Amino acid sequence: MILEISLGLLLCHRVAQIVDSTDWFVLNIYFSYPSTLISMAKRNSANKSLQICRTARDMLGANGIVDEFGVIRHVLNLESVNTYEGHVTIKYFRDL
Repeated sequence: MILEISLGLLLCHRVAQIVDSTDWFVLNIYFSYPSTLISMAKRNSANKSLQICRTARDMLGANGIVDEFGVIRHVLNLESVNTYEGHVTIKYFRDL
């Protein structure tokens, strides 16, 4: 889990560096619009956070659904955002 969290942080940091840089040539080589790059990083981070919360809930077993540990609160929050904001593939096709 810590590996996925670290990878997500590094991805967001690198995207911020690319968008904030004055070298737009590097940005235009990979993507024509910075919003596409930001959207892809956000989608990846949201998916990874949902997977990490599900794994943490599974690791706790029956205690994973008890509010005492606080894992279920994050799982329910991420699941509701995933449900209400639409399916991931719809956003993916919109960005293409």
